[in-house]
Amino acid sequence: MSFEVNTYEEMKINNVNEKTASIAFQVGEYLIKTWGINSIRLIADGEEFCETDVSSISEGSDLHKVCEKLGSYKNISLTLSSTNNGMGPGWRMLNTFMKNLSDDEEIKANVIYKSIDYYDTDSYVDMYLYDENGLRQPEYSESFECIADIEYWYCYTPEIYIGSDETDNTELHDRIIDILKQAIDEAGAWDSDSFIDDIFEDYGEIIGSGSLSFSTESIAKIAGLFQNLVDEIKRSDTTELRLTIEAVPCGEDEYKFASVLIGIKDEEVFVRYCRF
Repeated sequence: MSFEVNTYEEMKINNVNEKTASIAFQVGEYLIKTWGINSIRLIADGEEFCETDVSSISEGSDLHKVCEKLGSYKNISLTLSSTNNGMGPGWRMLNTFMKNLSDDEEIKANVIYKSIDYYDTDSYVDMYLYDENGLRQPEYSESFECIADIEYWYCYTPEIYIGSDETDNTELHDRIIDILKQAIDEAGAWDSDSFIDDIFEDYGEIIGSGSLSFSTESIAKIAGLFQNLVDEIKRSDTTELRLTIEAVPCGEDEYKFASVLIGIKDEEVFVRYCRF
């Protein structure tokens, strides 16, 4: 099954030897292969190339020619946004320059790479950072300050699932729906009625289906409303709630590498933040 992956990438290469030249050459190959480009900005030795909303880099174009010989440039800076089917970090680590972002000291000292990916089929966000400390996935923390300057967030595919054996309990159903609508309205669902797939009476399930867009100012209130939902659901021994909202910056902050995570652990809603 194919899936849509939305990717933001940023890279800087100080090309000082054969190892870094090999990485740069592989980056050029990757750019030529990439499709669904929303925007690309490549600076090679001070020469800048920008394109937006192109299916791929046109063969014979100036940008294509630069990509073909990218390993020959000394200073390279890249930002890339793309949307396509399947070219996520797993694919990149098997088939592109990412597989050679090793613990070699000379490469670590001269290459910086950041990426963030989110999907139409899964609720999670993939984040990668390569620098002097090697390749790793940045971790969430409780530090709100690291994302305080970002105004708005977007979650393409949240996981909001409620399952219950009490299919004939209309009071429970109505209380859940009321609180859930409050929460997703605050979280920026376009329309709460269409967002909620309510098959409680037949299958004991209520499923969130759609995207969310919310402000940083509203995060605490969203978490509080979902905690109200948790408190309501835990009154029933046969009802469960699964909640994962992983959001990335949007609007003017779209290209900042950060994420907000809202989830549940031990019947408590938590919020975590990441910036890299």
